[in-house]
Amino acid sequence: MNIHYFALLFLVSVTCSATTDVEEDEGVLILNENNFEEVVAETKLLLVEFYAPWCGHCKNLAPHYAKAAQQLRREEGAVGAARLAKVDCTRHKKLAERHSIRSYPTLKLHTADRWVDYEGEHTAEAIAAWVRRRAGPPAVTITTAEQAETFLAQSEAAVVGFFAGGAGAGSFLEWAEREESLPCALATTAEVADKLDAADGSVAIFKKYDELRHDLSGPIDSVDELAAWVDRLAPPLLLRFGDNTADDVFDSTGDGTLLLFTPADGEVFVEATAVTRAVARDHRGEMLFTWVDVNEKSFSRVLEFFGVKLSDAPTVRIVRPSDMTKYRSEKGGPPTRESLQELVTAYLGGELKPYLLSEDLPADWDAKPVRYLVGSNFDTVALDKSKTVLVDFYAPWCGHCRKLEPELDKLGEKYKDSKTVLIAKMDATQNELTHTRPRSFPTIKMWKKGTNEVVEYNGERTVGGMTKFIETGGEYGKAPPEEDDYDDDEDFEYSEDYTDDDEYAGHDEL
Repeated sequence: MNIHYFALLFLVSVTCSATTDVEEDEGVLILNENNFEEVVAETKLLLVEFYAPWCGHCKNLAPHYAKAAQQLRREEGAVGAARLAKVDCTRHKKLAERHSIRSYPTLKLHTADRWVDYEGEHTAEAIAAWVRRRAGPPAVTITTAEQAETFLAQSEAAVVGFFAGGAGAGSFLEWAEREESLPCALATTAEVADKLDAADGSVAIFKKYDELRHDLSGPIDSVDELAAWVDRLAPPLLLRFGDNTADDVFDSTGDGTLLLFTPADGEVFVEATAVTRAVARDHRGEMLFTWVDVNEKSFSRVLEFFGVKLSDAPTVRIVRPSDMTKYRSEKGGPPTRESLQELVTAYLGGELKPYLLSEDLPADWDAKPVRYLVGSNFDTVALDKSKTVLVDFYAPWCGHCRKLEPELDKLGEKYKDSKTVLIAKMDATQNELTHTRPRSFPTIKMWKKGTNEVVEYNGERTVGGMTKFIETGGEYGKAPPEEDDYDDDEDFEYSEDYTDDDEYAGHDEL
């Protein structure tokens, strides 16, 4: 859950001589292969960001990360008690390999001789709150009405267990120990229970959005039951899409995510979000509901990915996060409660057909040595067993794709008169296939003559290298199955535009 902002002061005693000699950047320790192990060994709580300088998400995180580092230092007052650090993985690749870093940024906390991944929001408040929770008790004890007011005022959402004298709070505290996002409090006096109008033995979620409050009357039968209750009711009914919530949308473990594309203000926004929130309430716990500001320039690739134009707004799409399959309503016009309810019901019932992007087939698609494929003609051309077909899946904004283009043209010229080899390309941001989903750009795949066996190419992107790939039947430069190339390919990235001059050395996450 990504709703967390409570400032709980903690006391952690540690002597950390190593950190006094380590270079800092706005309160963040700069680690390298020479000082990493020493700092880790001598710091009680150490949160490390593994990043790359070119990474758009890393750049967005930087000010928040520095603010969290400074905030924790001010609160603690003891140097080295809880520190934030960072590692430039493009300069210290061995550290990245040792910690199995597969995407940027990756945040890991070292405590009690083990590493714990941070998977919360990329905000200073969320990061600092998460570190505090790791340092302090699972739930802060509040005994006065004033403490209760202060606790609730500092959080967008929080959970309070009401147990007089602490009796019977075992399951609540066990759950709080597991909860990594929401601030938790244990109310042990009648004063607090009366102030918050709660019964002894109950648990309440307090929110500054939607229904504002939910109550669970005791007894708590199991920790899992409490966790399921909180997970279902604590999140906003309609989450705003942004850099800090993209992971919630695309990495959701639920059955699906509905995205409402709308301008962020005006009557259209009010009406569209109202009907979406109403449907979200009916399907709480079944799907995630979010809205995307279509006028936010940094989301242009999100709109592109879902095939949404500004003129379409307000409109909705559904995505299945497990495989990024997309769906949409065949009905036009702004969403209504009835149309959304019908769409969601059909999706959950398995009655919707996937929505695949496809450009119109150009009249001159086969006029050049490198054929131009779209969604509608791909299978006819690429799966023709009489030929070996090599296809470049590219994105117009991808700098490496543009660098590849002249080499691909030379390759097309080389095989233009061949009866058994064909060279093609497809704009994968405008055309989609059920059987092939490029994870990065450019992706080069070959469908072999006679069998349609698919082989991905991971060799040098030159006419010579690709020729060897074709002539050896896909053996030369063959990519291992499911390999992630972290050297120079470009993933779908909605927050940054790449150019040919970009220094690119790896992946950004979706």
